[in-house]
Amino acid sequence: MERFLSLVTEVLLLDDTDVKINDNFREYDEWDSLSALSFLAMLNEEYDIVISRREFDDMTTLHDVYRYLCDNVGS
Repeated sequence: MERFLSLVTEVLLLDDTDVKINDNFREYDEWDSLSALSFLAMLNEEYDIVISRREFDDMTTLHDVYRYLCDNVGS
């Protein structure tokens, strides 16, 4: 989980002390359509996974994304 949070911090250019697993990532001041694309690209590059738009739209917290990764990476 620490690696995931570190990647989120890096891709969204956040202060790592501000990122918590239960954060609603869509509420970050830095969140916009470009950061959403960067976030999805990071997930693809780091975890070799593609999240459908429908599934991603249903996710609100970093924990939702992390749980999805845990359930689907390597499946």
